[in-house]
Amino acid sequence: MTNKIWIYHFSAANWQSKDVWIGFFERAQEILRSKITYLDRRDPVKRKAKDLDSVSSYIIDFDSEENRHSLFGKFEDVNIEFSINICSRELKEYPNSLTWYVSTDFLRGEASTRKLLHLFMTGNSFLGSFYSFGDLLSNIAKKKKPSGAVDIRRELLGIFWLTYFNSRYVDFLGKEKLKSLKEASFDDNGGANIQLAENVMDCAEQERERLETLLGIDHFVDPSSYSEKPIGKFALQFDDLKS
Repeated sequence: MTNKIWIYHFSAANWQSKDVWIGFFERAQEILRSKITYLDRRDPVKRKAKDLDSVSSYIIDFDSEENRHSLFGKFEDVNIEFSINICSRELKEYPNSLTWYVSTDFLRGEASTRKLLHLFMTGNSFLGSFYSFGDLLSNIAKKKKPSGAVDIRRELLGIFWLTYFNSRYVDFLGKEKLKSLKEASFDDNGGANIQLAENVMDCAEQERERLETLLGIDHFVDPSSYSEKPIGKFALQFDDLKS
C-alpha cells in the first residue's frame, strides 16, 4: 500500500456548477501539465474525456431520481487518477468528496512535490473543502475503524502529511492552538494548511500523533475503539459547514 499517495477533499459546498469544475480542472491541468484523458461512471475507466465544458457537464448530469453518484477519471500521461462523489440534492450521511491517487514514482524531485502541494491547495480553494488531507495510503489505512467506515459527521480521520481545515473548523478546533503550530499557515479565508514535512517520505508518525493530541484527540479516529461518537459533538455537521 505504500506505493500510492491519496489526497482527499471533503466539501459541503454546492458542486452543481460547471464553472466550479471548469475552473478547478483548468488549474489542475496547468499544475500537472497534462490533460484529463478519461472520465467515466465505471471503474476501470473507458470513456474518453473531451473538452472541459463536456467534462463538467458530465460530472453534474444526474438522472431525475439520482441523489448521489461516483465518477472516475485519469490523467494518463502522468499516471494520476481521481474519483468524485457528488450529491445532487441535500447532503445527508456523506459530504461531496474528491480523491486523487498518485504513484510515489511521481515524486521525482522537489518540483513534483510542489505540484502536489499546489494541487492540494487548488482543491481546497475551488471545491470549498472543509477538511482535506494527503498522505501515503498505508498511513491513511491505519485510521480504519473496527466497526466499519468513518462517519465524518462524528469524527475526522486525523492529521496527515498534508491537512487542511476551513475557517469554521479552525474556530471549532481552536484558532489559537492552530496558530501556535509551526507547521501551520493560513489562507486568505482563514483556513489552515498543515504540512508536516517537505516530502511525504520524511513525515514522522509521532508528528501526526502529537498534533492530534494537541488539537484534541477526541476529534479524530482511534483505530482501536469500537465506540460511536455522537454526531456534531467532535465534528461539525454539514449544515454548519455550508457557505
